[in-house]
Amino acid sequence: MWTDEDGNQGSSSEYSFTTNAAPYVSSVKFGSVNINNALVNFTIKNATKASIQYGKSISYGSVETLSTSKSESTYIVQLSNLTEGTTYHLRIVGEDDEANTYSSDDYNFQTLPTPKILNFKVQQIVGMSTAAVRLIWSSNTLISSIATYYPTAYPGRANEQMNLALKKDHEMIIKNLEDDADYTIVIKGKDSIGNEAVSLSKTLKTSSDMRPPEIQNLNVESTINGVGETATAQIIVSWDTDEPATTQAEYGQGTGTNYNQSTQEDTNQTFNHVVTITGLTPSKIYHLRAISKDKVANVASSFDTVVITPKSTRDALNLVVDNLSKTFGFLKNVSK
Repeated sequence: MWTDEDGNQGSSSEYSFTTNAAPYVSSVKFGSVNINNALVNFTIKNATKASIQYGKSISYGSVETLSTSKSESTYIVQLSNLTEGTTYHLRIVGEDDEANTYSSDDYNFQTLPTPKILNFKVQQIVGMSTAAVRLIWSSNTLISSIATYYPTAYPGRANEQMNLALKKDHEMIIKNLEDDADYTIVIKGKDSIGNEAVSLSKTLKTSSDMRPPEIQNLNVESTINGVGETATAQIIVSWDTDEPATTQAEYGQGTGTNYNQSTQEDTNQTFNHVVTITGLTPSKIYHLRAISKDKVANVASSFDTVVITPKSTRDALNLVVDNLSKTFGFLKNVSK
């Protein structure tokens, strides 16, 4: 619009123009967050350059820069050399082709802590059939439970026991160890993305075996061998033990606590035991108990068991005579 010296006014036609759109950041996401690195995924448009600013506070301090397309596009940037177990702040600054900058909101993420084994303890367990220990420990983050153990002098005989459930409080019982032996134990664990924690090795000496075997499932059966006056009875005794042990039975006629006879000891160390007591008198009361010794001579004995041997069967001739005697009374004297 204008005015001349005489006060006359004039104007041009109306024109219009459009300013450039400002850079815009959206859909900021974090992925593959680990101990020392993370990925940031974001979408940006109307920018020719993006600066990813990040740090332990809103002052940021570190930056990653990349060129971008002005059209809406998605980018993934890896952030490295981060500190484990730390909360980071991040913003994305878009710059257009006129060097104007526009910042996104502040976002944050937390790196994973390095898994650590804490408060590792070993407790001996008494009263079990073999040497056993209870392992107790904690961790600073959720990890699996893995115990590697071996006789200290023989690392090649290492065994491993594990629980894949992720937790912070851990407990494990290791059984079937050798008695009075030196062992080395190492605890490990992995978090959800495979970072591993390893404890210092711990050595211990298992306790001596002071516990006798436990006798279980005792069973007693009696049978007759032969017929008539020459028949004899026998008793078959079977039982199980919770650890390898010897086999023997003690017995006596009648009842009481006196066992004046015994079978020969079978020194083979087994879990299942059978012994036969022969040459017994039919129709008599006997009492018996099972005896087992483990490898260090701890002795176990069962409760006293009373059994009556079966009555003998008469021979065929006497049975015929008896039957005829009952039918014809005159044969009674013959049978005598």
